[in-house]
Amino acid sequence: MRKNFVVIAMLTCLLSVAKFGSAQAIAPYSLGNLQVGGGFSVAATDFSATPISDPFIPDDYIAGFTGYADYDLNRHLGAEAEFHCLALLTSKDRAELSTFVGPKVMASRGRFTFYGKALVGLGDLYIQEQQDNNGVPSGTSVAYAYGVGIDIQYSPNIVIRAFDLESQHWPSYATGISPVVVTFGAAYRFH
Repeated sequence: MRKNFVVIAMLTCLLSVAKFGSAQAIAPYSLGNLQVGGGFSVAATDFSATPISDPFIPDDYIAGFTGYADYDLNRHLGAEAEFHCLALLTSKDRAELSTFVGPKVMASRGRFTFYGKALVGLGDLYIQEQQDNNGVPSGTSVAYAYGVGIDIQYSPNIVIRAFDLESQHWPSYATGISPVVVTFGAAYRFH
């Protein structure tokens, strides 16, 4: 009786830790996957105006939130749509709102997915405190961006965006600006 109990206990332990031992593989991407997520973003802008001193935020850095959705057409090709609302922390009372969509190429290695993307959309420079920004134009302009990043498959439904580095270009805005945006976040993946 005792011998049977030990064998049953050992089999139960072995089967219960199989997931933690990576015995069950997680497919990184497959046809028709949709993931929707969000994250925190920091942007290095290239505004050309007199610096305003803020002891907590360096000049020309803004921060906020990002929402994104990815749809995988196959294992190596997909599409991404994203919205940046960089209005949470601003040193010059200027916020950037941008919406982009475009293709994405991917390469997976285990739980890691490396990707590159090329996006087009609209960028909106919003002046939060007009009295601090006399003569600075605001408004919407056509923009494009390209970027790279790494996603980590945490579980079958949770994808961690380890980092996303994106170089935006707003050529039709006044003198043209080129913010660089870094995003960290997580997404839920629908199968």
